[in-house]
Amino acid sequence: MNILIVEDDRNLVLAMTLRLNSEGHVVDAAPDVENAISIAHKSNPDIAFIDINIRGGDGFYVAQNLINCPDSNAIPFVFITGDLKSEYLQKIDLLGALGILEKPFDAAQVRKFISN
Repeated sequence: MNILIVEDDRNLVLAMTLRLNSEGHVVDAAPDVENAISIAHKSNPDIAFIDINIRGGDGFYVAQNLINCPDSNAIPFVFITGDLKSEYLQKIDLLGALGILEKPFDAAQVRKFISN
């Protein structure tokens, strides 16, 4: 599976990448909004994990771009956050996210979204 991680925490990206690579997945990572959109259009991931509070904008903007990506069917995505706010819940639902991972999370929680 081709996976995109949109996250500016290098340690989290490294941990997720190592784990997912060890399970046979191909991982691309983007530390900010601009790179996330560019990589998504080039690599057409099977799923994206998107930090809500990302440099250069927010994860909701990235998700909207994935939904409207002309080069693919809408790319499914999961939001990541260390600060889940009540106002996020409605946006998450409206955008059609597969779900949300609250930091800290573990490999089993990530795997749940990949296996579906």
